[in-house]
Amino acid sequence: MAERTAWRICRDNEWWSAFGKRRSRGKNAKAGPPVHDDLVRRDFTAAGPNRLWLTDITEHATGEGKLYLCAVKDVYSGRIVGCSIDARMQSGLAVRALESAVARRGRVAGCPDSSGSRVPRSARRARAIHGSVPVAAPRTAATRAAVTSCYGSAKSYTKPTGARWYPTTGRLTTTSNCADINIKPHQSAYVEVCFYPTSGGSTCNSYKYAPAGQWTVVATGVEDGTRFQFHFASDAYNSGVWAG
Repeated sequence: MAERTAWRICRDNEWWSAFGKRRSRGKNAKAGPPVHDDLVRRDFTAAGPNRLWLTDITEHATGEGKLYLCAVKDVYSGRIVGCSIDARMQSGLAVRALESAVARRGRVAGCPDSSGSRVPRSARRARAIHGSVPVAAPRTAATRAAVTSCYGSAKSYTKPTGARWYPTTGRLTTTSNCADINIKPHQSAYVEVCFYPTSGGSTCNSYKYAPAGQWTVVATGVEDGTRFQFHFASDAYNSGVWAG
């Protein structure tokens, strides 16, 4: 039967399909309605720190599959104040990034968080936790570049058998490249970070599980220039890369 014949029979009998045409996808697809009200009225400037944050999720192809990065950028300083990384794009990705930013910046209730189009549900959940206000905004190349620079500055490490500390002697120091301390071990491990303030003494956070081949945030809200060591729960050989 010809398509035209089928169309005529359906028309004469008033038969209509319950399914509409498939919506087009890709760069030529028609844009839908905004996911949030534009509370900043497209004015992406700030008179001081913690007045306006930009949030976005980017997807990166790796040899082991897709990797998703969520970054929080302070508009005033232009710095990445929080970020998170995961193999899956779920709401927790954005929430962890905002928790990282809040831990680093302190009291930020009322600071608008301008999230990209891929972050609507995550941003709503984060708003309920931290009091930030998400609005729709385009992702920026500067945000992607800043997050990429964090992992792009990663350094390799090797912890020999019988040792629990890395480095075994001396200290590592955080830089302005990253808002957190991250580790990507070649062998899965439980690891904590111990800090050594200039005033003396030391303090360690709790152990976190770092799966092999995945970036894991093991410390958040760390100031630049902070001295620290990785402390592993096992003295077995371990190697990988870290960024902080």
